[in-house]
Amino acid sequence: GHDLTNIIATSKLDLLAVKSFLDMDENEMAGSPMKQRIFKESLAALLKNTMFLQQIVNVYRSFSFIKRPRFEFVDVNHLLTDVVDLFRLSTSASIDIRTSFAAEMPHCRLEQRLVKLAIFNLLTNALDAIRRKYDSGSGVTGFIVVKTIFDAAEDQVVVSIRDSGDGIRNEQGHLATPVEMDRIFSLGYSTKKHEEGEGLGLNWVYTIIAEFHKGRILPTNHPDGGAEFLIFLKRDFPEGENGAGA
Repeated sequence: GHDLTNIIATSKLDLLAVKSFLDMDENEMAGSPMKQRIFKESLAALLKNTMFLQQIVNVYRSFSFIKRPRFEFVDVNHLLTDVVDLFRLSTSASIDIRTSFAAEMPHCRLEQRLVKLAIFNLLTNALDAIRRKYDSGSGVTGFIVVKTIFDAAEDQVVVSIRDSGDGIRNEQGHLATPVEMDRIFSLGYSTKKHEEGEGLGLNWVYTIIAEFHKGRILPTNHPDGGAEFLIFLKRDFPEGENGAGA
C-alpha cells in the first residue's frame, strides 16, 4: 500500500506537469526543446506508472486462484525475470536489484500466478528491510540479489532472495535465532510497527510454497549481513500431492 501511494503521488505530479504544458501556447512549446523533452518524459512516466499499477493488481489478484490452481511446467528463470522487472518499477535507482540465474534450468511444475505472488512478497520484505536499516534519513541504498540453482541430485529448483538490510530480527531488535525464525511464517506474526503490517505476507508465502507446492522455504541471516530466503521447489510431483482443490 505504501509503494502504491508513492506511485499515485508521483503520477499526480506528472499529470500536473502534462496539464501545465497543455495549457501552454503552442508556439511556446514548439520553440522550447527542453519543454518538449519534459512533456515527453512526463507522459512516459504516466504510462509506466499505469502499467505498474495494473500489474500489481494482477499479482495480488493471483491469491484468488488458491481455490482453482493451475499447475503447469514453467521456466523459473523467465518467471523470476518477469517479477523482478515489475518490482524494479516500484524501487528507486539507489536499490540495486541483481539476478544470477542457472544456465541449465529445467522447467518446474508450478502454479506460476501464486509463485509470482510469493516472490513479490519476498522482494517487498527485502526492500522494507533495507529501508528500515536507513531509517535515520541518511538516504536509502542497498541491494537485492535473486539467484537460481538446479539441484540435480534432489531434482529440485532452489531460489535465493538476499537483501542488504539488517537481517531477520526478533521483537527486541536482536538477530533472530533459528527457533525464532520458525515463527515468522505464523499468521499475524510481525516485527514491524503496527501501522506497517499485519503479518500476512510471509504466511501467504509459506502457504504457497509449502502447502501448494510441497516445497520448503528456509529463512537465514547471511554471514555477510542481511537476510536470505531459500526456496526449494520439486521439479515435479505426482498428481494429488499439490494443493489443488484445497
